[in-house]
Amino acid sequence: MRKFTSAFFLGIVPLAANGPVSARPHDHSPASARCSAPLELEMSGPRPALTITIADGRQFPAIFDTGAMNTSVNIDFAERLGLVNEGPLAPPYDKHSTGYQTSLKGARIGTLELPTRSVPVMPLPLPDKAAVLSPAAFSGQLVRLDLSKGTLQVCSKQALSLPAERAFAYTAKPFELPSIPLSIGDQVLQAHFDTGSPYEIILPLRFAKSIELIEPLQKAGTVRMHSGERPFYAARIKGRVRAGSITLENPKVGFSDLVPWPNVGMGLLRRLVVTIDPENKRSWIELPFAESDSRHGAK
Repeated sequence: MRKFTSAFFLGIVPLAANGPVSARPHDHSPASARCSAPLELEMSGPRPALTITIADGRQFPAIFDTGAMNTSVNIDFAERLGLVNEGPLAPPYDKHSTGYQTSLKGARIGTLELPTRSVPVMPLPLPDKAAVLSPAAFSGQLVRLDLSKGTLQVCSKQALSLPAERAFAYTAKPFELPSIPLSIGDQVLQAHFDTGSPYEIILPLRFAKSIELIEPLQKAGTVRMHSGERPFYAARIKGRVRAGSITLENPKVGFSDLVPWPNVGMGLLRRLVVTIDPENKRSWIELPFAESDSRHGAK
């Protein structure tokens, strides 16, 4: 039986309540986008990984997680990172009994410097990672994540750098995160676009009662989050499911009562390009150019 680990909160709101935002056409050339050089992500694992270099030159492993509201640091690495306890955890992390706030200073990924921000230091469900890097670290800029190539760029917020696709607002509070349209039968919903999840689609367990399934639920393992550990079930949905521009026929999806809202993870997102505007809480989702002529995805 497999054990699945997800460190991050998930969310969903109806499409009508959190609908698309119009965007202007753009020129994809690097000059117009004013982007940093592409940073290579390590894509061999279940999540996009990168290396954070601190001021003294030491390097530590991290992941880039669009399903994280803020950058956070693993308390097991805090002493090695030389972090200073600057006070108790701030909301929404103040419910955790162990941890504190600190300022992550002088850190960078590749040649890209990370802005100094107050971040929570606490236990993370990924013990081999020093940190979880959120798109919110680059608030005020655009974050372009090409998961088909495994690259990350940070771009200036110029009108010409906005993708031509329609923008989708973040999901609603309390967990405002990038979203992706998810259609299941006649339901059209917004799910979290979550690079911190290794799965294709996970649905709250209650959805198993309202969605037509081809087969009974089968226990497939466990899901572990900050709030605990719960059984993980799997079954095939009858019919077509569409996540953004990717269409699946009779897909096998996960179900868990630990997941409060639908979630689309790296099992599907590896085919996509997303541009995120953390400050204005919106994102654009694209297929790579090579796939743009074929809108019907894996079966």
